[in-house]
Amino acid sequence: TKENSRISDNKILSISRGKGDLFWMGTYAGLSYLVPTVFETHAELSNRKLGSIMAIDSSSDAGIWIASYDGLLFRDRAATQHQELASILPGSTLVDGKIMTIKVDAQGIWIGYRATGLQYIEFADASSLHLWSTTDGSPLSSNSVSAILPHESGRTLVGTYGGGVNF
Repeated sequence: TKENSRISDNKILSISRGKGDLFWMGTYAGLSYLVPTVFETHAELSNRKLGSIMAIDSSSDAGIWIASYDGLLFRDRAATQHQELASILPGSTLVDGKIMTIKVDAQGIWIGYRATGLQYIEFADASSLHLWSTTDGSPLSSNSVSAILPHESGRTLVGTYGGGVNF
């Protein structure tokens, strides 16, 4: 219905099958399309850290990283459980549990926190601590990191909540 989707109108006048699983619908208010999907919900009932999901990023073909205000989880595509960071990267620690954003690259994972800056965990040496904050003399303009984008130059673009952009 229009109330629970973005269909143009509840009065469906015609339906036509498109390519694959795509369906076109004609209504009095215009043309809409439907791509049927099945949602599988993972929530706090299955893992307490699955509340307030702030960011999701993929790790090549291996799986997805899930960041919340309660920590960081990994879900392998073949696994049936979400795994804690320490079980995936032994020796690694999070500076804070309040994560706002993440970005996975080939060498590791960038973690932007709500109030404690930016952290980078290397996949090869998870115990090494790379941390940037306004209190350590780094050029980070705010400890509230809301967006991370690695650049092809090797530098990283860091968006902050209230402190602008850092490069």
